[in-house]
Amino acid sequence: MLTDFITLKLNDNTSFKFLRSEINISKRDQTNVFARKNGKTLLTTVSEVKQTHNKYKKFENIVMERYSDYLSFPLGDFVLHLKNSGDTFYRSFLNKYGDLAYCKFSLVDKSIKPLKGLYAYVLGDTVVYIGLTVDTFDRRFNGQGYGTISPKNCYIDGQLSNCRMNSMVNDSADMIGLYVCPLIDDDEIVRVERQLIGLYNPQWNTALRTN
Repeated sequence: MLTDFITLKLNDNTSFKFLRSEINISKRDQTNVFARKNGKTLLTTVSEVKQTHNKYKKFENIVMERYSDYLSFPLGDFVLHLKNSGDTFYRSFLNKYGDLAYCKFSLVDKSIKPLKGLYAYVLGDTVVYIGLTVDTFDRRFNGQGYGTISPKNCYIDGQLSNCRMNSMVNDSADMIGLYVCPLIDDDEIVRVERQLIGLYNPQWNTALRTN
């Protein structure tokens, strides 16, 4: 059962109180979100030369050889067509979490939105993720943050972590709780997050887990 707050401690016994913050979860189990990315055609995507590296350029020869009939397709339509045809090449355009089911969620408590600090996802009585934001909780979870997955997020030049976290919230929507610990100092936020992850080893913190 989710409680109103949780307390996490460091090795020196310093305590950090995380308050439960209500989130509104809607539009669950959205699939094929990537298909709505229709700003550019397949040809433009794989051949465009930019000042920054074009991650799709490596697919140009394959596209020209195998998929020349689809060069004028919007990218999202093309990738969805490949998926529906059973052509696994479609996965090459997406990040590893880009073809999952997503939801839309947002913070409800307006007093929390402008603050920054640590946050934790809890399932039952288990902390499954510890994270931070040195921006604001509003930007982390609302708008184009974790709470809403845009089609661009799903691609190899999109936000892989946003897709991953959102999909896990979607899958756990009936049981998950979000807890926040507002802090002021950016250095403290970064330091405490790493230490807490090392101590609690949350299941969803794949990048910093100790085992």
